Amino acid sequence: ATSYKQIKAYAKGLHCQEVLKVPEIDINTFRFEVKSKQAKSIKTFGIYSAKDLLNISAYSRLIQVLADEWDNILITCCAFSTN
Repeated sequence: ATSYKQIKAYAKGLHCQEVLKVPEIDINTFRFEVKSKQAKSIKTFGIYSAKDLLNISAYSRLIQVLADEWDNILITCCAFSTN
């Protein structure tokens, strides 16, 4: 993360089933978000208002940005014992 960008990845399915009690969300759902804190970042994709999200070409650019960000993610795993 930076001062203008935040990245979040988590087991959305587990959260929905165990915390929110929403069983219709598949337990294997994984969520990956890239959040911009500055509008100028979003504007580079041609998105200036919610109306621009009706343009399907905006999504292909956003998908590519997510894929590029995912390539920069380092995943580590930790095992916790309840003993």
